[in-house]
Amino acid sequence: MTGNSTPITQDYVIVSDTEPQRTVAGLLWRDTSGSNVELQQWTGNQWETWFARGPDTPTYPADGTLWNPGDGTTQRYDGGEFLPVATSPITEQDGTDTFDGSNGETVTSTGAEVKSDSVVLDLATGTTATADPDDSTTTKINSRGLEITPNTDISGVDVTLSSNQGTVDTVFLGQADSLIDEITGSFSSGDTVRLNGSLSSGTSYVVGVFNSGSSYTVGEDSSPSFPYTSGDIDITSGAVNNHPDDSTSGQASASTRRSFISVSAVTQPTSATAYVEWPQPDDVFAWGKAAYTVAEDGETATVDVQTNDGSGWTTIATDINRGTDLSALGASAGDKVRFKVNLSRETTSNNPRLESIYRRYEV
Repeated sequence: MTGNSTPITQDYVIVSDTEPQRTVAGLLWRDTSGSNVELQQWTGNQWETWFARGPDTPTYPADGTLWNPGDGTTQRYDGGEFLPVATSPITEQDGTDTFDGSNGETVTSTGAEVKSDSVVLDLATGTTATADPDDSTTTKINSRGLEITPNTDISGVDVTLSSNQGTVDTVFLGQADSLIDEITGSFSSGDTVRLNGSLSSGTSYVVGVFNSGSSYTVGEDSSPSFPYTSGDIDITSGAVNNHPDDSTSGQASASTRRSFISVSAVTQPTSATAYVEWPQPDDVFAWGKAAYTVAEDGETATVDVQTNDGSGWTTIATDINRGTDLSALGASAGDKVRFKVNLSRETTSNNPRLESIYRRYEV
């Protein structure tokens, strides 16, 4: 045989499961007669296999013949035998610096706040006091809401408007007729609004809605079962006339539960964890390096690596350095890989955060 360097002198291609009976130098035959698909060339006196794909050894190998046997390798005929061709792996990566799911990531957190640009130890949602649902409506001009009492010092509340609550332009947090926080906009049934303020354990406060002196529909439960309790905060009664701009003075408790269906405590935890993961990529040959950026803000932010071989998640390394090789840590090609982020602080005004994270792999 003369090898695969014979030039094609005629523009003939035949696809057949039988050998062509008429040949000319340079003729190409796509041979489908066996388990393989083979591309043969007629050199003038014999067939030579250019390329073959399939489980059987090519029929007419010559120096330079390429064969893909279907086992993930490519082999080349050289000196009377097929030898694997060294191929460079393709490196791909998953990563994010937005944490909003736009890069395919899923972030689950205990105590950390997931923002559009980071996972941060800042404010967190504590326990929730949930009331019974609305059973009626009424129309009011002055403010309506709830009296609440924290069971621990907290940094604010998240309030959710009840199912029958109409549109209002103000949601507020106060004490008597003094405002602590006020959010303006357009709010109605099902909306959740965060109100910030340093609230002391055992002290009574008010959350309410107001509509700048215009009438609005109030969702209410006419027969509530106060108090509605939780670990961090309780709903103790209804509240009326607590906004400074109410036309009627005289703040008061009320036996009717109005405007809000639930109140959640906002806390400032000193530690938090978050898990960042992506769908398992196809055909991983080997896991590559991990990279991330953090802003410690004088506190602590570390990253651990966890793998799952189908039997559950296991931590294989803690507090890794940027650029750590995941395979060197013990992550196998068939393992799922995710990151555990650990945030802690001694001073609650400091906010350590994860700003970006990436994993690389070869296919």
